[in-house]
Amino acid sequence: MHTLTRLFSTLIIALTLSACGGGGGGGSNPDNTSSGSGVGGKGPFVEGSSVRVFALNNNGTRNTTTTITTTTTGDRGAYTFNNIGFSGVSEVEIAGFYLDENTGITSLNPATLTAVVNIVANSAFSTNINVFTDIEAMRIKALMADGNSLADARTSATFIVAELFGLTTGVSLAELDLIDGSNNNNLTLLRASAAIAKSPAILTKLRTAAESTTGSLTNSMTGSDALADLNTEITKLDFTSITETIVTVSDNPPTTDAFTILNIAPVLSTATLTVQTVDEDAAAFQIALSASDVNNNALTFTAHSVNGNLATVTTTTNGTTGVLSITPQPNDNGTTTIIVNVTDSAGGVDSRQFVLNVQAVNDPVTGSPTIDGSTIENQTLTVNTGNIADVDGLNTFSYQWKANGADISGATNTTLTLAQAQVGSTITVTASYTDDDGTPESVTSTHGGAVVAAPDIPTAAPTASVQSATQINLSWTEVNDANYYRLYQSSASIYDGSNLNYSHTGLTANTDYSYTLKACVNRQENTCSNVSPATTATTQQSIPNAPSTPTALTASVQSATQINLSWSIVSGASYYEIYRNTSDNNNALARIGNTVDPLNTYQDTGLDGNIQYYYWLKACNSTLCSDFSSVTSAIFPTLVTLGEKIFSDTNLSRPTGQSCASCHAMSNQFTDPDQTLPTSAGAVAGEFGTRNSPTAGYAARIPEFTRNTDGVASGGQFLDGRASTLELQARLPFLNPVEMNMPDEAAVITAIKNGSYANDFEIVFGTGVLNDVAASYTKMTEAIAAFERSNVFSPFTSKFDAMQNDLATFTHQEQLGFHLFSRQGGQGGVNCSRCHSDNGDQPIFSNFEYENIGVPKNAALLTQEGNDFIDLGLGGVSNIDSENGKFRVPTLRNVADTPPYMHNGVFNTLTEVVEFYNLRNAADAEVTANVTNDDVGNLNLNPMQIAAIVAFLRTLSDGYSNN
Repeated sequence: MHTLTRLFSTLIIALTLSACGGGGGGGSNPDNTSSGSGVGGKGPFVEGSSVRVFALNNNGTRNTTTTITTTTTGDRGAYTFNNIGFSGVSEVEIAGFYLDENTGITSLNPATLTAVVNIVANSAFSTNINVFTDIEAMRIKALMADGNSLADARTSATFIVAELFGLTTGVSLAELDLIDGSNNNNLTLLRASAAIAKSPAILTKLRTAAESTTGSLTNSMTGSDALADLNTEITKLDFTSITETIVTVSDNPPTTDAFTILNIAPVLSTATLTVQTVDEDAAAFQIALSASDVNNNALTFTAHSVNGNLATVTTTTNGTTGVLSITPQPNDNGTTTIIVNVTDSAGGVDSRQFVLNVQAVNDPVTGSPTIDGSTIENQTLTVNTGNIADVDGLNTFSYQWKANGADISGATNTTLTLAQAQVGSTITVTASYTDDDGTPESVTSTHGGAVVAAPDIPTAAPTASVQSATQINLSWTEVNDANYYRLYQSSASIYDGSNLNYSHTGLTANTDYSYTLKACVNRQENTCSNVSPATTATTQQSIPNAPSTPTALTASVQSATQINLSWSIVSGASYYEIYRNTSDNNNALARIGNTVDPLNTYQDTGLDGNIQYYYWLKACNSTLCSDFSSVTSAIFPTLVTLGEKIFSDTNLSRPTGQSCASCHAMSNQFTDPDQTLPTSAGAVAGEFGTRNSPTAGYAARIPEFTRNTDGVASGGQFLDGRASTLELQARLPFLNPVEMNMPDEAAVITAIKNGSYANDFEIVFGTGVLNDVAASYTKMTEAIAAFERSNVFSPFTSKFDAMQNDLATFTHQEQLGFHLFSRQGGQGGVNCSRCHSDNGDQPIFSNFEYENIGVPKNAALLTQEGNDFIDLGLGGVSNIDSENGKFRVPTLRNVADTPPYMHNGVFNTLTEVVEFYNLRNAADAEVTANVTNDDVGNLNLNPMQIAAIVAFLRTLSDGYSNN
């Protein structure tokens, strides 16, 4: 017989055991052919060890009347049952001597181990019986006694044993085999069995703990000292200090062989290495790593991704633990395998892997298609997708043109030729594609205004009327849908305008001239029709000895019905012919008289003061007359022209020197030219207003002050609405001590009476009106208001207006700023237009309501109250506490040209203003009550977006030219 000295770490040494016959069986039932098999290991039970199967009652106790018995065969403790006569929850028990795991010889004392099985009728089971199934069986029976089902009891018991001994999650204890060293679970079983063989009392303690269900399922086992005892015994084995094992054969003579101990690879825990699912573009995340090594070698964790394009992985090591960091690659998705290795200092490696799913996240499309071309009938529009971007990938575009939002049938190409059916409609185009992740995307352009009808081709040639040797007058009939006309002499354009006539001067005598005409929508050539038929005219022969053409013709208004003319005398002229028209056109003139003496003046009487008159002269002798002089005209004073003179009069302050225009200069978009101070200086040196001078531009577009049914205020002049109309507003600055400082209305009227335009005042309002102070003061405000209602104050000549009329295109930065400005937060914008409304064809970017946005005090104000001054705004006028600190939302027209900003001039640049709206990062509000939290603060704008909004605001400045 051979005696084997054997360690669990040298499983490469085969057991050499004697075989002996044996067998056994239980009762049989012809209706149940269930069978079972397995091995018993503590180490291996010797041949002939007893194996019994007991049926279990529902409470986990044995039914001793329902049993079957057999014995083990061979050198590994194998057993087999045939024709088991019962089924259901049962317990398999093996009892006998075994080969000691530490010595390799038969144990001195027998051992008994059990396992719980579920016998299914007419089926076979396979169960290995070991110390782990024995502890599991104790726990299952205890839990069944508490009323748990077999399935629930086994799940709980298996989990506890696996957790306590560091086994792989989900392991089947009944499949472990301590003779098979091919996996770490079997090695752990061998270590535990070897320790229990040295201290059998450990198994008794573990069984006792497993049978207790007091407290949590885990605590009932970890609460005992059995596991600590087990670990102590395993440590005593000190396997790592042994470099070889000795096999002694007891034949005569005895022989000895030496075997080198192999390094045992570390064991990597898989508890955290489960399937991971993250979104594309997600932030890096970490997974805890842990491993064990029976040799106590130094460990190193490493990892890599099979598909490196999906994620980058890094590891750190700290003893037997580590951290796996995974960073999904941006804008990529799919599935990869993450392989994690733990390597000990002796070269042993354990490797595990798990699946990483990176889910696709649809990234938003940026940009939108633009439309090139003019929205005019018969013109061809082209879609431009150059500024569309999608990090998920752009593929082939498809297109759908729309009129007023409805699909145009068949219009799916990159171009669209506008037909009569589209006249009056706004045209957009939707570009669609499927990105690389398979997501359908579509984005629609903005529209460029309604389609206008193309003008008809002029059917008749222009009419030519020869006037002299140097002049031919041309006229033509109005053409449908035409706003402009282009007149050609031969192939050269000589006139481009909206009139229906033109005088071609400076010609050569007795020469043929040919003319054609085009009708146009606007001044762009691509909006013009084809040319009309041609007409030809021949200038007259030269006129000998005609007087020279008169010069220096002037016209001046004398009264509401009279204009006086004067000019320089022409040598050789015996009289002058006077011509008049109501337009700047010397075709079909009316000759209104001749002069004899004095030769160089004429009085035109009986006129209509509402009409502008134009005058020409010819100098004549007894036989011939000269060509027409240059035109002159005179304009009767009107409310507007009178208002302009009053607005600019610096004599209406005390001391003199300050006018309305001083703080509302036309050259500075009707604001104070001195932009270094927060508020304007008054007529009196050292006196300053309490508010930043608002622009008078577009003031006429502000509605009168009203309150709705809920009492919400809107409209009105001044930022606090204290004047409901322009006329009422104009009454106040003259008498304000910190503005124009006039003592009373009479002083103002006296200054006008002594001024250069007193005659104009009485022409407009009637002779003697200036003698009535109250009436004339009111009339004065009417004239100022009329001037402020003129197009001078509301020209609508910004780049924004040109873009609205298809005469300009925003840059990418300006378009981004407009998008952010006008869209709500859910649409990618910051909703500036909620208060600064951009609705309508000619918006002034205000809803005219009153808001307190939390503007801080301005310590630089030069008021008499100093820092103690608090401006209550609307509340200071209404005496309503809930309106304290509220000011009317101002227009944004010309805002880039009118710093400083806010009612107290606290911000000096537009960038500061937008940053304030973005973060509300200034000092505390001047009035802390009633501060709105809508659309101010927490806008999450980055510097690029702030710059884009500022760029858009600069497009609102008047005076734009695309030349």
